[in-house]
Amino acid sequence: MENEKEIVTAESEAEKTEETAEEVKAEAPAEEAPAEEAKEETKEETPAEEAKEEAKAEEKAAEETPSKETKDEAPAKEVKDEAKTETKPEKKGSGKKKAIIGIGAAAVALVVIAVIVIIAIVAIVLAITLHRSKVNMNDYITIETSGYNGYGKATYVFDEDRFYEENENKFKMSNAIKKYVNDNELFRWGLMLYDIDVNDKKDAAKLFIVGTELDGGLSQYSGLSNGDVITFSWDSNYDDEEMDQIAKKFKVKVNYSDIEYTVSGLQEVPRFDPFDGVEVSFSGISPNGQALIADYPDNGLYYSIEGDNKGLKNGDEITVKIQYPYGVDEYISDYEKVPDLESKAFKVEGLGEYLTSASQIPESALEEMKAQSNDIILGTTYNWVEGFSLDINYIGNYFLTAKDSVSSPNNMLVLVYKMHYENTVKDVNKKDVDIYYDYYFYVNWDDVQFAPDGSFVYSEKDYYKTKNDLNVEWDGVETGHYSHIPYRLHFIGYEKLDDIYNAYITRNIENYKFEENIDESLAAIPEEDTEEDVEENEEETE
Repeated sequence: MENEKEIVTAESEAEKTEETAEEVKAEAPAEEAPAEEAKEETKEETPAEEAKEEAKAEEKAAEETPSKETKDEAPAKEVKDEAKTETKPEKKGSGKKKAIIGIGAAAVALVVIAVIVIIAIVAIVLAITLHRSKVNMNDYITIETSGYNGYGKATYVFDEDRFYEENENKFKMSNAIKKYVNDNELFRWGLMLYDIDVNDKKDAAKLFIVGTELDGGLSQYSGLSNGDVITFSWDSNYDDEEMDQIAKKFKVKVNYSDIEYTVSGLQEVPRFDPFDGVEVSFSGISPNGQALIADYPDNGLYYSIEGDNKGLKNGDEITVKIQYPYGVDEYISDYEKVPDLESKAFKVEGLGEYLTSASQIPESALEEMKAQSNDIILGTTYNWVEGFSLDINYIGNYFLTAKDSVSSPNNMLVLVYKMHYENTVKDVNKKDVDIYYDYYFYVNWDDVQFAPDGSFVYSEKDYYKTKNDLNVEWDGVETGHYSHIPYRLHFIGYEKLDDIYNAYITRNIENYKFEENIDESLAAIPEEDTEEDVEENEEETE
């Protein structure tokens, strides 16, 4: 019984030793000394292990003893037991040595385990220290659309309350962030404006949002249709790398990215033609016409002509656009319909039209103008000496067109004539003398045009004519009572064709482009005959 008690005691001590080792193992990160103490305590408990070994040896010996016994052999057994008891001290040294070796190996194993545990605990502490909680900002953005298909509106909401509630323990008011706040004006401004306390850990998430001004916006807010794809994009005063460094000071990892949203669920609304009943009238003469809105329906819309409605010519287009009094949403609410067009083009037509070229003048009209010009020219000969002849020859025209719509007149038609004057006069000796002279004359009409019906129009009374005075003397022809007075006539016209060119073309070339339609063969003035030519002509006549 004593041996059994010793064995139980030894086993109990061994369990205590293992518990002590576990405690040492648990406390190992703080200090390694307890492991050595455990080793020493194990060595001191060697007798218990020795008793245990002896008990096992006795059990083994009992198994090897023959099972058959008699009453007569009992004394011998006792003697044997005594003998075994007496030999026991001889084995005591050998058992103790084995126990010491076993305990030493166990102690080494415990030290190795303790080191491994320390390394694991350090790794866990580092992992916990370096680990950053993840926060996905996209989880707190909600995009919504409303209104009517084609006129939809989009909004987004950042759920601040839920964001702060779910992340108040993830964002930390670390010493690093406190120092950063002191060094950063934007963060200090956020503290004052939003009453944030750097010593209150619940304000850390709010400080992050306020300090970084993390926000965003939509790619399109209005004019949306079902099926359109819009995008919410984040924005901040810091770039992505700077944001990550700031988040690291808060002990978090903040993730965010663009969010695409497909528009759907917008209501359909009846449509109508807002230009049904709109009338546009045109007045004036092309290219100086003008457009006016003559009539429009009573449908709650405003109508206006876009841009300049002047300086128009046939074939141009003007645009009439609509306007809503209070916006399209209010209009749909009031009228339960929406225009299917915002603007409409109207073609300019029905205007009278200024000519841009002399070739547009009808032949019959040109002949009428030439006939009137002859009468005008003859009206300048009222004070001439009787007996003359005057050939009036149309040699062509100049046609000028304004380079812009503000110049007046818009065009000028200049009919050019060459006149040949001949007469026979008496000199001081009563001898007949033939005289002749060539000069040039013009008649001008402004703003010749086509009427809206296409007929050619010009004002017979509104014309301009040559007013240039031209005094001509004939050398060698003396008339009157005094031989020294040459024969002289007064004409209205120009001596040279270039004089008319300069009077109209050169003077107006800055503001007008021109056509020169002159027959040079008719315009040339023949050279005067020499005395030899006159004698030859007289001989031929004889």
